[in-house]
Amino acid sequence: MKQSGFTAALAAATLGALAVTQAAHAQSSSSQSGKAAILILDASGSMWGQLDGGITKIEVARDVMGQFFATRDASIPLGVIAYGHNRRGDCSDIEIIARAGSQNPGALSQRLNRINPRGMTPISESLRIAAGEIPPTAEEADIILVTDGLETCNADPCAVAAQLANEGIKIRAHVVGFGLSEQQANALACVPDQTGGRLLRPQSGAELTDALNQIAAAEPMPEPEPEPTVQENFFDIGPKAEAGHTYRISYKGTARPVDYAGFTRRGEAEPDVSPSYGVIGGSGNTGNNPFTKQAPPEPGDYDLILFKNNGEGIIARQPVEVVAASNGFDPIGSVEPDKRFPFTWRGPDQVEQRVVIARPGDPAGTYQGDWGYSLSKNGRMGLKAPAEPGLYELRYLSANQKEILFSRTFGVGVPYEDADRTTSTELAERAFAATQAAPGQDALPMVPATFRLPDGFPPTPLWWSAVPLDPDMSPEAWAPQTEMAVGEGEFEPGRYEVRVTGPGETEFRGVVEIVPGQPNDFVIPLVGGGEAEQNPPGQRGDAGSSGAGTLAQESQGMACRAPSGCAYHDPVTGLALILPQGWEIDAPFFYETAGGAKAGQPSASLSRSVGGELQQIMLNPRQWMASSDPCTDTPAGELCRATSTDGAYLGAFEVVRSSLRIATARAASAPAAAALPSSNKRSNSVGLTEVMPRQ
Repeated sequence: MKQSGFTAALAAATLGALAVTQAAHAQSSSSQSGKAAILILDASGSMWGQLDGGITKIEVARDVMGQFFATRDASIPLGVIAYGHNRRGDCSDIEIIARAGSQNPGALSQRLNRINPRGMTPISESLRIAAGEIPPTAEEADIILVTDGLETCNADPCAVAAQLANEGIKIRAHVVGFGLSEQQANALACVPDQTGGRLLRPQSGAELTDALNQIAAAEPMPEPEPEPTVQENFFDIGPKAEAGHTYRISYKGTARPVDYAGFTRRGEAEPDVSPSYGVIGGSGNTGNNPFTKQAPPEPGDYDLILFKNNGEGIIARQPVEVVAASNGFDPIGSVEPDKRFPFTWRGPDQVEQRVVIARPGDPAGTYQGDWGYSLSKNGRMGLKAPAEPGLYELRYLSANQKEILFSRTFGVGVPYEDADRTTSTELAERAFAATQAAPGQDALPMVPATFRLPDGFPPTPLWWSAVPLDPDMSPEAWAPQTEMAVGEGEFEPGRYEVRVTGPGETEFRGVVEIVPGQPNDFVIPLVGGGEAEQNPPGQRGDAGSSGAGTLAQESQGMACRAPSGCAYHDPVTGLALILPQGWEIDAPFFYETAGGAKAGQPSASLSRSVGGELQQIMLNPRQWMASSDPCTDTPAGELCRATSTDGAYLGAFEVVRSSLRIATARAASAPAAAALPSSNKRSNSVGLTEVMPRQ
């Protein structure tokens, strides 16, 4: 794995986010059972983007997670969630990798190392799921979101953060961003701002390291002083409100009609009475719930408060950011003189605000002929056009008629085409889009790949083709119009069946998986060739049945050197699993009795040498001391290991156990195998050789 300053810095960022909680309570040596942490890992398509030095974001994240799991306080229960790694274009692609609890660092790291980004960025729903994963015994929890972009699933993380802030336990949500711009960071800042978490926005390793040093040197954040009975009252408004727009706001608790509610500047006392602040109103002794208030006309930081007019004063205070309003008329174009014409708009629609017609350049208080009040019109109205042809403006005026809040030029009896085609629907969408990612954020990059024949075959120009196999890929096949001795092209990531026909109708065929962030250089084996052709040195060749006839197959072993583990599949026995780094598997086989009866499930031996000591994992062993060494039932039979306290050994066993399966139909001479669940996308269901990249 390549290393960089960014990797080390991002590791510190993730650890630093969790340390916010731990530092605040470092003086206590009591049990940590009252705390919990949930980590959310972004595995969307954009995580294949490269950082300085050519390393991809997902490589950095994998490395960071490994360090995080190994060094964090293991007494605090940890859960892990990932999104965007199973299906493209699916906003429900969120997976709970590990339930909150005590974790094996090695096994958990191995699981994340097998994640390959491919999908969307459902931040909001992931935050909700993370909150649901907090153990019921926890009194406080940290949610750590590691993301490289904004929401792409038409949801609002700020609204979810507001809900988290009102949970029964204290939840701090932290955001660790991969090179987020200032604008992107501002869009996600609402998440930590509302929950007391931290926002870390690394642009380079050096900058992030400096920022984390400042965090480490800072005093722990003190717990805020609770205001009297504030827990009994809160409002259902979101974290943002549009300037000048009216909101119906519900609250918890009770109030009287003479009590006051509304907006005041952040941290300030009650303001003067205005459309944004005043009595709640109601009948008898019960105040209106919900009540209606207008957001202040000037953008800025405000608090929504509830003021009890009985001597208690302010009993509830909730921060609300008032943002610039997205107001405007739909395009009008040209209308007929002295005729009524319809139009639509998006605006605050307050009492006494009106829509008028005026000449361009006329003062705000002057207008021509017909006009109407905006209130209760739901953004739709009709006015009579002036009789005199020319250019006019449709204006939306403030209640005092001294301010033009927005306008739109149109023609009366003359041709006019409005250059601004923005509609009221688009304005409403724009108001929502502050937390949404730009289109294409999660698009997977095109990846260069190379296909070549096994050693010993002449470099003859050939016709190559590659057909996509994954159901969520574009269906178009790759078939270059020129012959090439070595097939080269750019591909959407995923699995392909690669074919080429050589001289004398010699056929080469195999299944490859093209993955960003690694060399994708494949040797395509000969169909019907010998063992040397089917399994070139340094790569796995799972020879299978072709459409042209039955291949002579033998089970093969494998040694894994890849840090993220190796996918192993034996077509003879159907055995498939993830082989951890540093481990070897001998060729699987079926036990046979002296009478010729074969076992119903394959057997295999996995091993590695550590400091001269041999560690073993056995699948369906003939003899095993089960009384002293534990075995576990799996879909492929009984998996056994030695009794050990070695975390790496136990982690390797868990990786093998969780990935073990019977992946394809066995050879005709072997007993029938269990079918592979349809959800496993790595199976080679077409019976072709599955080819790994050259090392």
